[in-house]
This record gives sequence, C-alpha cells and structure tokens, in this order.
Amino acid sequence: MIININNIRNLQNFYSDKTKPYGIRINCLGLTPKEIVNFVLKHREKGDIYVKTNTTSCISKNKWLIFKKKRVKTYRLKRAMDIIFGTLFFISSLPLFIIASIFVKLSSKGAVIFRQQRVDNNMCTFDLYKFRTMRENKGEKIHKEYMRKNIKGKYGNQKVYKLTDDPRTTFIGKYFRKLSIDELPQLINILKGNMSLVGPRPPIPYEVESYKKWHFARFSAKPGLTGLWQVMGRSLIPFNEMILLDLYYASNQSIWLDIKILLHTIPRVLSLKGAF
Repeated sequence: MIININNIRNLQNFYSDKTKPYGIRINCLGLTPKEIVNFVLKHREKGDIYVKTNTTSCISKNKWLIFKKKRVKTYRLKRAMDIIFGTLFFISSLPLFIIASIFVKLSSKGAVIFRQQRVDNNMCTFDLYKFRTMRENKGEKIHKEYMRKNIKGKYGNQKVYKLTDDPRTTFIGKYFRKLSIDELPQLINILKGNMSLVGPRPPIPYEVESYKKWHFARFSAKPGLTGLWQVMGRSLIPFNEMILLDLYYASNQSIWLDIKILLHTIPRVLSLKGAF
C-alpha cells in the first residue's frame, strides 16, 4: 500500500494508525532538508519513504529519494571490505605517504601527522589522523566560529561552504587539501575500526555542540573516509543538505552503494570540483 502526500500541509498534519507496513510517496517541491529528515525519522519504521523536492542544490528535482525501512545489516561484510581494501590502499599509497611526509616536514615546524578529536556514530570521540596542513599552535577559534555560523545557516547565499582563506594553512597544505592527500592517514583509522571507507564525515566535538536535534540524523551510520557528500559536490553543498545525504546513505547502505561511491571518489577528487 502506498500513501501519497502532495502538499506541505498534508505532510505536516500526516497521521496514520495503520498497523500493517506501508510506503509513503511525497511529492512536495517546496520541502526543505529539515522537513524531509524530520518526517523520515518519525515515519520510516512503517515503510519505505519516497521523496521528491526542488529545494536542494545537489539533487535533481526530478529524482526520487528513497529512504528504506528495511536496512540490510552488512556490518561484517562491510568491515571485511574495509580491512581488505584499506590494507591494499595503505600498502599501495606508501610511496605517497613518504613523499607527503617530506613535504609536510619541509613546509613548517611541527609533527607530520596531525591528530584531532572526532565524534563517531556512537557519540564517542576518537583520534582522527591527517597530514598536518596548518602551522602548529594556531588554535581553532577561526574554524570554530565559521562552523558555528555555517551550521546555523548564516552562509545560505554562499557558493562555497568551507573556510577557504584560512590563514593557518601552509602553502603545501593548500594543495594537500585540494587533492585530499591530507586525508590518507585515515586509512589507519579504518584499519583500527574507528572509521569505514564509506560513510558520513566525522564531525569535531565543537561542531556537534552547535547541532540542532535533527542534525543528529547523520550519526545513523559509521563515519567514513569518503561518502555521498564528497562525490556530489563536497564544499559546494550546504550543511543542511549534507545531513540529508548522510541520512539517505544510512537508509540505503549496502556493499554495492559503497563500491559505487568509491569508484566515483577518485575522479571527483581529481576534478578538484568543490575542493578548497
């Protein structure tokens, strides 16, 4: 059985006492990411939810987003894929690790590997590894303030949703970030089990402090090195749409989707679109 909702008023007043599973098809072109996420979180246990809207920049207005009720449990298979491919990627990228380490060491004083606290899907913190792209002991005040405003939607008219002129970044660091070379040490996080190859990007604790209730939907899946956010636009995507993509990924998580995202990641990174 499919229930059709064609306007926002019906969506806001939707209530069903049906005990049998049913699907919901929503075709409201004015829906915001917040309204979609809140509705899905409230009703997804009843059945698959199909949504079409024109308010997102990264999703075609003619495309149906499907949030599935029955999420296939692929933890063991996904973990096996992380270990196998993570090991292969780590070994094959060792020459790049060595070269990158030399460049980081020559670019400025400080450690080659930068450790930063991040939050996982269990709301626990872990040390995320990156090649250092910033000068040492410069603090996080600039980025913290930028992210606070970004999460609150104060940069709604921008074309880029990232701190692009961060004075803390080294000359080499700018190129590392554009090509995502600074993210390579996270292969260690994957092998340790902190992260997966594919999943939502893990936020910094001070970012989570600014989250609204519906933003926590992005913790429905294990954090990853790459994900839908990266292959669909990276920093060109507003924060609220990133939350929608993370929930969509969690609802449709599968090995095949992970492989598809991985195959799209390299050409997307090399294209430099959305990289700053």
